[in-house]
Amino acid sequence: ILIAGFGTSQPSGLADLEHVDQLVSDRYPDHEVRWALTSGFILKKLRAGGMETLFSRQVPLRNLAEAYADLRADGKTDVVVQPLLTVTGSEYADLMMTPTDGLNVAYGYPLLAPPDNTAKLARALEPGFGAADTLTLICCHGNAKIPLLNVPLLQLDKYVRKHYQNVFVTSLDGPPGTEAAFADVKASGLGKVIFLPFLFTTGEHVV
Repeated sequence: ILIAGFGTSQPSGLADLEHVDQLVSDRYPDHEVRWALTSGFILKKLRAGGMETLFSRQVPLRNLAEAYADLRADGKTDVVVQPLLTVTGSEYADLMMTPTDGLNVAYGYPLLAPPDNTAKLARALEPGFGAADTLTLICCHGNAKIPLLNVPLLQLDKYVRKHYQNVFVTSLDGPPGTEAAFADVKASGLGKVIFLPFLFTTGEHVV
């Protein structure tokens, strides 16, 4: 199992990723779990700081091509790549186009790729929603260059507006944006707001 994620240089964010690593390792004890970071900037920053491995179990710090090379060198052929992504976007496309010569690779979906995951995700986030006197803004990343890729976020916004009170989805880039949700916040007359980051790990958008 090869987990592919953007990565982070924040200590708290790395702890988040290690938690994911532990969850996957516990769920699939008969499979080896490796990692690939997809951000060249993050890889360069971590390596410049002297990091060569991730987590307490010392997983080699690799990009996707390097991880594939390691697998070939170790005689591994069957690989499941699970992206740590919320939607199917440009990063998923880059992952899919990385050469996999000599390997039998299957790919998992981003979190909101299967349509039926919208309701499941909302239920998973529900414990973080505010009480009746509090608004909740689910804060997503989004894509401004290709707005079509934000359709799953629009679907999530539509779902939570229908099934919950005072819960809205916002995005940093592209639709649904912040304008509509912020207008609803002001119109509600409520003075409490919870910002619920819909991001896999802590990075610059949170800190």
